[in-house]
Amino acid sequence: MPKHFPDIVDPWRLLDQEQVIESRIRLASMGRLSPLLYDKGGEEEAGFRLSFHRDRERHAVIHCEIKATLVLACQRCLEPMSLSLEIDSRLALVEGLEQAERLPEELEPLMLENDPVLHIAELVEDELLLAVPDAPKHSEADCAPVQGADMDAAMENTQVEPNPFDILAVLKKR
Repeated sequence: MPKHFPDIVDPWRLLDQEQVIESRIRLASMGRLSPLLYDKGGEEEAGFRLSFHRDRERHAVIHCEIKATLVLACQRCLEPMSLSLEIDSRLALVEGLEQAERLPEELEPLMLENDPVLHIAELVEDELLLAVPDAPKHSEADCAPVQGADMDAAMENTQVEPNPFDILAVLKKR
């Protein structure tokens, strides 16, 4: 798929021009997200729209709208599961921690650290990673039974064989 957005932008210039970047990006091309995907070579994409503007209080805001369906491994049954994400976040560009602390609650700080440029693909990937649960799982009703899932019950029914070293404990006490 041909890329329809620049890799690196000057966010301050885009803010002044109130620009919008709208495109799609392959999930498998994201280096930090792709290891989480069930099919690492898949063709799934995330659609995104980034709107650069200043709000009423003159905060530098990037309105991020991202839609994607990730196919992940369920952490309960290890089978593939679809996770539909619709992200709608508002990020405020800040130049330091003091400025970040003064932001209103509805804005999340985005510190560009020492680099005055913004990497579009990394921003989209960051937002997707933040939206993925720590341990994605199907609902219990949708999970396939895992082989060995009744291991606890099986362990309770087995008799414990004597430890051959128990005799040493007896000798040590004497």
